[in-house]
Amino acid sequence: MLNHVEYKFEYDTSNNNIIEEFYKPCLSNSLIYKRGVGYFTSGWLSENSKGLAQFIENGGKVQYITSPILDKNDLEALQGNFDKSRIDSIIINNINNLENSLADDTRNLLGWLVHDNIIEFKFAIPRINLEGGDFHDKFGIFIDKENNLVSFNGSMNESIKGFYNYESITVCTSWQDKTGFEICKGKLKRFDNLWDNKDPNIFVYEINELIKRKLIQLKSYNSKRPYKLTDEKIDTNKVVSKPYLPSYLKLHNYQKTAYTNWQNNDYKGILSMATGSGKTITAFSSIVQLLNIKPRLAVLVVVPYQHLLVQWAEGAKDFNIDFIECFESSAKWTPLLSSALTEFKLETRNQLFFITTNSTYLTSKFQNLVKEIDDLLLIVDEAHNFGSKAIRNNYLENANYRLGLSATPERHLDEDGTNAIKGYLGDIIFEYSLKDAINDKKLTPYYYFPVLVYLTAQEEEEFIELSKKISRIAQFNNDDNSALEMLLIKRARIIGGAHNKLPTLDKLITDNNLSTSQDNLFYCASTKDEGGEIRMVDQVYTLLSKKGMIVEKFTALDSSSKGQRKNLINNLADNTIDGLVAIKCLDEGVDIPSVKRAFILSSSSNPKEFIQRRGRVLRRFDGKDFAEIYDFMVVPMHNSSEENYKYNRKYLETELTRYREFARLAINYPSCEEPLLDVAEKYNLLHI
Repeated sequence: MLNHVEYKFEYDTSNNNIIEEFYKPCLSNSLIYKRGVGYFTSGWLSENSKGLAQFIENGGKVQYITSPILDKNDLEALQGNFDKSRIDSIIINNINNLENSLADDTRNLLGWLVHDNIIEFKFAIPRINLEGGDFHDKFGIFIDKENNLVSFNGSMNESIKGFYNYESITVCTSWQDKTGFEICKGKLKRFDNLWDNKDPNIFVYEINELIKRKLIQLKSYNSKRPYKLTDEKIDTNKVVSKPYLPSYLKLHNYQKTAYTNWQNNDYKGILSMATGSGKTITAFSSIVQLLNIKPRLAVLVVVPYQHLLVQWAEGAKDFNIDFIECFESSAKWTPLLSSALTEFKLETRNQLFFITTNSTYLTSKFQNLVKEIDDLLLIVDEAHNFGSKAIRNNYLENANYRLGLSATPERHLDEDGTNAIKGYLGDIIFEYSLKDAINDKKLTPYYYFPVLVYLTAQEEEEFIELSKKISRIAQFNNDDNSALEMLLIKRARIIGGAHNKLPTLDKLITDNNLSTSQDNLFYCASTKDEGGEIRMVDQVYTLLSKKGMIVEKFTALDSSSKGQRKNLINNLADNTIDGLVAIKCLDEGVDIPSVKRAFILSSSSNPKEFIQRRGRVLRRFDGKDFAEIYDFMVVPMHNSSEENYKYNRKYLETELTRYREFARLAINYPSCEEPLLDVAEKYNLLHI
């Protein structure tokens, strides 16, 4: 394999034997060689005969894009019209000259390579913006059967003279790191675009049968092949097109265990993995490994939001997976999906990948298309959402293989929904906790700072009154919980929009000199002011702006397009802005690893929400040794009666459980609990 060879970053003809040190090991370990080069002579073949012999025995194929030898008269004759008969005439004349100049063995070798379809040529002629110039690029890509890539570029042509001139090449490998992988993939994509004649400024000409026969005639009459063909039939197109693990990626042991557990559970189950620990990569690797066992497979991924769909589709490219994206207008995706499904059912296509959102998944159009697919793998991201009543009524029973992903598989206050998820996707088969991820240095350690915010007298009065109503209704086991849900929502709004949060935030920033800090994230509640007009996100934005901080709002309303959101994330990472002020759209799936400091003003007793928010801050990033979390905890100030004390205590019991969970994994534990001790003691909750 290519990754078993050590490569220099740069080779030059003065200090290196490039044939022996680079070409020979690359050819010997490759299955595909793609080369764009300004000038090719078949003498290069004889110089590389040893490496080529092994390459051919591997079942290798070569694709050359080169420039035909065009003189001034040729260019004038073409006059930019690219008349194929004229180009044919020029190329045949080149071949005649080649035949007369080559030694018998080299001529014979080239003829046989063309005869056996081991080597293919296409010719590139600049046009439009580059008309009159030469195809002068010099780059190449080697690919082995495991899809490792070695790319190179430099001044060297594919000719004997190229080895005697002073020339150099620089080399990049796909397994060194993600940057190397992207460089190699970029060169591969550029070559393939040229090969398919998709570059508007380069006309790439595919030789016709007459020219091919002319090349085949270079081999000596009745001669034997000067090399050994492999007995194994290898379809190099399938090798390149099938999904694979990117060569830079090294799976962690826990990710391998997750797959093994899923496999041993008959390919059903839920992976409960901390936010930021690599759930998506684990899922992609599971797809690749399942395809190695079951090469005929349709893969459907369901995600809750469009921005998650975009992230999945982008990430899939590293695994050579191209999703049909099913969201927004059905007119965009229905024809593509329908055609692909037909090919899959007729078995003219063995693999199919498509991705959708929860909302599109529920539509009758989508359900009718996919409900009868066989050999279907269903992957559900943020699987806790798959327990809603609407989705439970539309589970795809034809999914032979099922995989759920979530940091919080249990649905908050919804036992039926949780049971439905496990009944359909399977039980939790693997757990990787936040503690595991921090200990294994997959997530960033953090400091935790609880910030107490007291309710006003009026807010506390409303809070107690709602608590009494909730307590009375909760005593009755009623299938219709709508009244109870409305009361819970009203009470949550009091906590979420507590008046004293803003002055407390103001004081916190001033006291800790944070107005000049960067890499900040402010989680706001989706509430408005007392007049019901100004959103908390707008209030926080105004407060921070007045303190001289450059911040932007990151909400579905203020940054609705994926382009806007990506720009905001990039602006935060390069410190163009000091922070993002966000609402709920950051709870699931959005990656902002550069965030070092989070202010959680959106109080929530829902484990899913607070675990997701914490996970957003703990993703690793260069230069980020630790994170800071400022968690705003709303507490009652008054407890004049025993009854009020009871309701306040019940609320605080839930809140303190959450805060203690945050605190116990923090760098500054147990000192970070000190602000909570007075409240815990006052309400007899020190045992939590």
